Amino acid sequence: MLIRSAVAGFIAGALLATLIGILGYRLFTDDAAFMASSVGLGIGNIVGGNVAVHFGKSKYLGLIMGALFVGLMLANVVSFEHPGWFIPITFVCLAIGTALVYTMEEYKST
Repeated sequence: MLIRSAVAGFIAGALLATLIGILGYRLFTDDAAFMASSVGLGIGNIVGGNVAVHFGKSKYLGLIMGALFVGLMLANVVSFEHPGWFIPITFVCLAIGTALVYTMEEYKST
């Protein structure tokens, strides 16, 4: 059940992050488009983490989603050239998203 929950969360979050990234590149140019992609990964991480935690009933799935989204970010960075600030900003967005998912679940369980 945990693996299915993680896969469902990752698919939901990755689809949302992709949609936000595509919209960002269609609406904005240059750095603003990269920022939209960065924020989209953070939002996708939050949504994917919440989906996984909800179905898997384990707050640790939020941490797993964070790790999977870092991998998704790295795959994105390898695919084409990004500005130098993209990796640190996106990592901060992913860290905030992972912390939010983990702490929201912690407060629910108390």
